[in-house]
Amino acid sequence: GGGAAWDIRWFTPTTEVALCGHGTLASAHALWDTGRVPRSAPIAFHTRSAGVLHCEASGSWVKMDFPAQPPVAAEDAASLKAGVVEALGLGGPDDVLYVGRGPPATPDWLVEVRPAAFT
Repeated sequence: GGGAAWDIRWFTPTTEVALCGHGTLASAHALWDTGRVPRSAPIAFHTRSAGVLHCEASGSWVKMDFPAQPPVAAEDAASLKAGVVEALGLGGPDDVLYVGRGPPATPDWLVEVRPAAFT
């Protein structure tokens, strides 16, 4: 079939969150398991802030395709590198190769550290 489209939002006990992969996975399973969507049909979940998330059954697995939202290099990288060095007990700022942050839907930090810094 051509698939199904659903709106999706995620909530904690106190707030709405921008993205929840496990909640999306569970929602896809619920729609297929209850027969609301045939297991052979992919599902497109429309979100408020994370774009369209696609789920497709693949045997006993679920393939999830989320939009690529690469991190953006931090503007104050020098001061952040110093904090990373201190927090991880690294030798110096040269051990930190990159500090960036994801978009508003997934505002996690991405830090790349030289592997040799941990030896």
